[in-house]
Amino acid sequence: MHPLEQGRPPTPSVQVLLGVLLAGTMLYLVPALALSGRTLAAIIAAVIWAGGIAALWLAYRRDLRHFADALDRERAGHALYARLVEHGAEAYLVLGPHGRVTFISPNVERILGADPDRLERQGGLLELIRRSERRRVLQEFAKARRQPGASVSLELVARLPDGTDHVLDVRATNLADDAAVGGILVSARDITPRKTFESEIQHLAYYDALTGLANRRFFFEQGANALALARRHRQQVAVLYVDLDRFQQLNATLGHENGDEVLQNVAGVLRRALRDTDVVARLGGDEFAAILTEVRDEDAAGRVAHRILDGLGGALVAPGHEVPVRASIGVAMFPEDGRELEALLKAADLAMYRAKTEEVGVQFYRPELRSVLTDQMRLEQDMRRALEHHEFHLHYQPVFHIMTGEMVGAEALSRWRHFTRGMVAAREFIELAERSGLVRSLDRWAIARAIHQRKTQLDGGWIGWVAVNLSPQSLTDPELPRFLRDAMEHAGLEPGSLVVEMPEGAVLRDTAAAADLMWEIKNTGVGIALDDYGVGATSFAQLKKLPIDILKLHPGFVRGIGEDAGDEYLVEATISIAHGIRAKVLAKGVELDRQVDWLRDAGCDFIQGYLMGPPVPLEDLAAGVHENAGE
Repeated sequence: MHPLEQGRPPTPSVQVLLGVLLAGTMLYLVPALALSGRTLAAIIAAVIWAGGIAALWLAYRRDLRHFADALDRERAGHALYARLVEHGAEAYLVLGPHGRVTFISPNVERILGADPDRLERQGGLLELIRRSERRRVLQEFAKARRQPGASVSLELVARLPDGTDHVLDVRATNLADDAAVGGILVSARDITPRKTFESEIQHLAYYDALTGLANRRFFFEQGANALALARRHRQQVAVLYVDLDRFQQLNATLGHENGDEVLQNVAGVLRRALRDTDVVARLGGDEFAAILTEVRDEDAAGRVAHRILDGLGGALVAPGHEVPVRASIGVAMFPEDGRELEALLKAADLAMYRAKTEEVGVQFYRPELRSVLTDQMRLEQDMRRALEHHEFHLHYQPVFHIMTGEMVGAEALSRWRHFTRGMVAAREFIELAERSGLVRSLDRWAIARAIHQRKTQLDGGWIGWVAVNLSPQSLTDPELPRFLRDAMEHAGLEPGSLVVEMPEGAVLRDTAAAADLMWEIKNTGVGIALDDYGVGATSFAQLKKLPIDILKLHPGFVRGIGEDAGDEYLVEATISIAHGIRAKVLAKGVELDRQVDWLRDAGCDFIQGYLMGPPVPLEDLAAGVHENAGE
């Protein structure tokens, strides 16, 4: 406390002390001079004495003013410190020599929800700390007591008076030698929000956001631990690879949100089919994997796999739908089929592929399947080399105007003649390209090649546009519009000479994103066709938002013409809707004359199919056109 606060005068300055000395001297001299008859000297001394008294008073007043200012500043500092403590994020306690609480900051009630007086009576923070952690806290505080200036910090869980658990960051510093403190200064900060945020970030890093299952990263971490434990105890482990059948078609039919709900329901089936000690993860898309620990034999693993299939066989309910979901499961056993998780997962994936192709539901890995895997890997390497050395080529299937019979365009279709295998089926190498991540490269090659041939070899006036199919992966490529614009400008191709065909199902997965991409493509002068229309569930409202030039009917509807009144109704409705948004309709898969007649009467614009001409090499296209349009 400042002396003025205690009622004591401030310590005199040097000027005041000198004034007192001068005043005392003059007080002695003036009477002495007056008695000795030195009147003038006495008067002068008296004047000096009076002046000294006045100077003394002024100096003392100045000292009072200085001390008052200092006191105001000190009081303001104390007030600022009190406000900082009151509104700060840390609560403070001081523990005396025997552990008694000698000070508690007033903000302890706001931060910890505890009454300061009650906390002081009950022994401070220890009353809030879980009993299981009290011993650790006392041990840490004892370390701080051993040496002045020593400090310890720890995180602990406290049960606050409202019954909730909070995580506290506690720091104890030995300030026993500091006269102002005289004990252990303890600061406590509530870091529960930060810990919650860190936990959420950790969850995002290790778990799939949609299903709540482990993600690929966590799956491999947990799997490595499971295999290490199995090696130590010489136990078997089963790895299951689960892939949903025809999920892309289901997703396109139901819509993206309902497809997500189906995946969530599938995750629930997997959890219920497995034990808590097993590991289950979503690897991506509609692919799941599981690790079954402490498995006795293949029969035990097979029972779990069939339990999963049985769970999926029931109707998985999405809003307004009851969806029967089927899956194919491949099983690999540790250590027979592999000693590392990556090898086991590849083996299970290969077995799953065999289960899917043979539609058997569950397939165990067998060594003879390895040759199939090796063959696929070799074919993937050959595909990479074929793309690099331009070993793919294009076939063209003509498109005709249904009223005039004139060829208005042609669809470019990729073909691959392998140097040892001969022609590889388009479905086989396209699926391989999708699995290996090469499909975007294949799409770009087809676009560039079609543009080049359209300009240099087909630009004779007898062909209109060239259409190129895009894979679903290309619809997520933000660089695609720029690639198309640069390729068109480089070739000097006029607008409308190139059309890109987008599968309806892929567009439906994210209509808003697809619309943005389609408008960017439209602005490059490239036409847009919505391929296989009818297998999805595109609404009229969605169609209006898409810059579509051509709707391509799925061949399944065309085949029903003349046989299925429902298909005919759908085709008529589609033609009407397309014309309503100023798009043309192209019926593909036309194989019969009666289909042509019906489509002409219904107002269809273009036709394509084996009746008019199959896909042929470039050099055969002109001859085929003249032969089929020679009437």
